[in-house]
Amino acid sequence: MYCDSLATANSSCGDYACYCSGPVAALVYTCGTCKYQHDTTQYAALQQEVDKYVANCASNNFPVGALPIPYCSAPATA
Repeated sequence: MYCDSLATANSSCGDYACYCSGPVAALVYTCGTCKYQHDTTQYAALQQEVDKYVANCASNNFPVGALPIPYCSAPATA
């Protein structure tokens, strides 16, 4: 649901210039944040996934900067 756009972007990107672009980085952040809001027990694992994305982009000379998922004590309510 909230990560569908990220999956589409990942399959559409053919290089790191695309994979590490601002719009895709925003999707990575949104996906991780939304997953966390729906399952707060996954905070560490989700932040680790986002950190791997950041490190991968940086190691390929396309730094995206830090993308810290906000830590909250309770999931968001609708």
